[in-house]
Amino acid sequence: MPYSGSHLIGKVTAVADSALHHQSNLDSGPDSEPPAPFIDRYLAYLLARASHRISSGFHRRLAEIGVSVSTWRIVASLQLAPLSVGELAERVLLAQPTLSKALDKLVADGLVERQREPNNRRSVTVRLTAAGRELCATLVPLANAYEAACFDHMSDDQRRQLVALLQQAII
Repeated sequence: MPYSGSHLIGKVTAVADSALHHQSNLDSGPDSEPPAPFIDRYLAYLLARASHRISSGFHRRLAEIGVSVSTWRIVASLQLAPLSVGELAERVLLAQPTLSKALDKLVADGLVERQREPNNRRSVTVRLTAAGRELCATLVPLANAYEAACFDHMSDDQRRQLVALLQQAII
């Protein structure tokens, strides 16, 4: 049976009230400071904000050298091994139709090639060409240098921990 709007709002409100009660118990105490605004503690927002802040600078650098963000993500994702179109779409954060258009351009530019799987003609694998590997070999050091500059305030151990935590979050 479909939920009515008011029923759904009631359920969401009950869950939110329960979460707020739980959070207020965590925040209260003799030494607790006034709580920060919710958005400043909301992990999804903080991750999005950090991603935007960090990625936007690198994306500008890519644009300066004439490389699109989708090209960067595709080439970097294929660096070590070919991937199916579905795996690649998930990895590069593109819907398959959008990815297919980007791949058409990269095929025309000689950076990637598509190959139908012999056992499943509907399955297509994408791999880098020699030119694609060369582009990747140029871009990865730029990305590493940019990342190092963004996180130079963190120790190597803190960076490894951050990477491990983020990898856990996306698995």
